[in-house]
Amino acid sequence: MVGCIGTAGEARVELEDTSPSATEDTRSGYTGSADAVGVDTTDNAPSGDGVASPCETDSDCDDGDPCNGREVCGPERAGPIARGCAAGPLPVAPGPQCYELQCTPGEAPRFVVAVGSGCDDGSACTAGDTCRSEGQCLGTPIPCDDGIACNGYEGCDVKTGCRPAVTVVAPTDENPDDCLVLGPCDPPAFDWPWVPVADGAPCSDGDVCTLDICLGGECLSTPAIDCDDGNPCLTDVCSPADGSCSHELVAYETPCDDGELCTANDACYEGECLGQHGACEDGDLCTYEICKGPECLHVPMDCPEKPCFAVACEPTVGCLWTPVVCPEYQCVIEECVPDPNGWYCAYIGLGADGTACDDGEPCSVNDRCTDVPGQCHGFWLAEGAACDDGKECTIYDSCDKYGYCLGKLNCNDEDPETYDLCDWKGKCSFVPIDDPGLPP
Repeated sequence: MVGCIGTAGEARVELEDTSPSATEDTRSGYTGSADAVGVDTTDNAPSGDGVASPCETDSDCDDGDPCNGREVCGPERAGPIARGCAAGPLPVAPGPQCYELQCTPGEAPRFVVAVGSGCDDGSACTAGDTCRSEGQCLGTPIPCDDGIACNGYEGCDVKTGCRPAVTVVAPTDENPDDCLVLGPCDPPAFDWPWVPVADGAPCSDGDVCTLDICLGGECLSTPAIDCDDGNPCLTDVCSPADGSCSHELVAYETPCDDGELCTANDACYEGECLGQHGACEDGDLCTYEICKGPECLHVPMDCPEKPCFAVACEPTVGCLWTPVVCPEYQCVIEECVPDPNGWYCAYIGLGADGTACDDGEPCSVNDRCTDVPGQCHGFWLAEGAACDDGKECTIYDSCDKYGYCLGKLNCNDEDPETYDLCDWKGKCSFVPIDDPGLPP
């Protein structure tokens, strides 16, 4: 046949396969019968008695028609004809579908793609399957998805086709805010967003001192309890637990505004806002210069106390602290000790036994501390021994037998109208005889 067009067979081999294996496979089926091996029906076909035509090579069997296969000379056998012609294998298409066999005289047969012809791609998820230029059988996907993500995804099974959507459950995430609620599913995002509640809806920040409402999805708080006392030098605090107010001093010299136009550098001092005026400065470091309207005030500075230090303020220096020195007592050691009320001098020990001291007696010598706390004793001078009674109005001071130092009066103004006396200060005193203050 010349110029024939047919459908490819089911067996898949390469186009124009002339490999020895293909030829040998065909020849192996030769039995000597023309019908059994597909003997050529041309002049080289078997004779009328059913005996195949004898041949020596494959060219002896070729009928000149490439569309009915390639005829071959069969293998040797026993009988009147040693070898006979048999039909060879037909060309096999590259694929099971979409190929047509074309034959042209004088040319080898070839397969071409039947573009646009119907076929079956074997998938229930496609329709309108047709052959494409590449020899593939492809169909158009069947639209199973309804486009609504929130009701689940409608998939497709290649064997059964479209399948129902799988139910999607809304999330159960914990609410992040009193002012948000879970909204409906958002199809494009396949999500359940948190959406704001109505503005003005109540919420809570856990603080009883505030009034809380929702605004734009956020819980906004405004003071519900007014603790402001109007003093800028006090910090007004509301207790979140019970709503009670308290007022605490701000830091020393915290800037503030005293409301006085004549002041500058206003600052807090012990809970009061006070300003300074340049004309009020007196150069005294121990005072605060304060302007109260048109009046300058100089307020003494209170220097803070320190335990066991005497505090003072020097105008050119400021606050000074000097260590406290406890009173000195003979034969006793004392030291300053801080306590909650300030400080006090405490006895901490005795002076060393035999330490030099002064018992205050002019008629004793070599005074020494004893082992009794605070006691100082010396050796008594003999009666008549010189001493000093410490008075300017006496002379020839000497010790009597009792250990007292006595002197002779040495006061004389040579006035017969006066008494010559020695006063309690140890000085001479001259009192008129008729002085009414004198005893009779």
